[in-house]
Amino acid sequence: MKYIIIGDSNTYGFDPSDYLGRRYAKVWTDYLNIEGCTFENAGVNGQRVFDIVNFIPNAYDSVFIMLGTNDILQNFSVSTIIKEMKDFLSNVNGKAVIICPVIIEMKEFKEKCIALNDLYQKLGVPCIPSIKVDMAYDGIHFSQKGHEQFGIYINEEIKKLLHK
Repeated sequence: MKYIIIGDSNTYGFDPSDYLGRRYAKVWTDYLNIEGCTFENAGVNGQRVFDIVNFIPNAYDSVFIMLGTNDILQNFSVSTIIKEMKDFLSNVNGKAVIICPVIIEMKEFKEKCIALNDLYQKLGVPCIPSIKVDMAYDGIHFSQKGHEQFGIYINEEIKKLLHK
């Protein structure tokens, strides 16, 4: 089985302490270790749901998508994000799993992050709930430890999905 993981800088593995925009040596997708499965990390710094609405994963058995943080940080409404996610889901013919992005704990974003994650879980596709992980100093990006925590969690959640 071949899967693609579409996401933003937290999927890419952006290290906010590196001024050149490099990624951590090991990111959460590197912790995915499921027999018979390969996972392609297609994380792009700054990516929004709108950016992938027309993506069709023909070369993949399924797509995992973890987006919405940049949309919130750029002040798009939760209803706009959900509409764009529905547009994306309509193009992938049931071949998608949503991974809820982590909740940004900053006061001005937290409520929208929680609302988005709640609505993602009601879209009628498999959805992996968010967890709290160790964050980098900026409060937006995972730390190296956070990547490990998230990767181990997502690995177990994907195993559960595949064995249903």
